[in-house]
Amino acid sequence: QCHILFIENSSEVNFNQILSKTKDNSTLVITDKQGFALQGAGINFVVKENKTKFELNKTSIEHRNLSVSSSLLNLAIKVY
Repeated sequence: QCHILFIENSSEVNFNQILSKTKDNSTLVITDKQGFALQGAGINFVVKENKTKFELNKTSIEHRNLSVSSSLLNLAIKVY
């Protein structure tokens, strides 16, 4: 059991299996692969306009009994 889990784009893991195994924990799943925020990652790093930004899936985070500060939410690209 961990609190934060980062899955990098180049790793060869089954993302859906990881989400399933961590769904009952308060684990923040962070990725850097296009589309993973929509698939259930809490935070996903993306490059837009040559800048690193992050997508935030508030629904996924809240389902894991985590909360998001309004300051962090204001900086994020929101994904639902």
